Amino acid sequence: MDPNDLDLNPDNVVEALNAFEEERKRKSIEEAMTGTNKKKNTAETEEQRAEKQKLVARLYWEKLTNILDPAKVSVWRALEKAL
Repeated sequence: MDPNDLDLNPDNVVEALNAFEEERKRKSIEEAMTGTNKKKNTAETEEQRAEKQKLVARLYWEKLTNILDPAKVSVWRALEKAL
């Protein structure tokens, strides 16, 4: 068996890619919030800090928009309509 072959069922590729992307986003948000980047730049200007804060805020709100999947959103809309 070739060690370079992917040991993943083709039906699970989309789920694996989504999990990878979520983990990558989570790590970038954590790094931006804690400031534990691998590269340290001590000569950071105010403009760069402001851009970094904007990026952190944008990533945070993007993450919150994906809390509910479309099926759950439709259930919540139906419940709200019934009220």
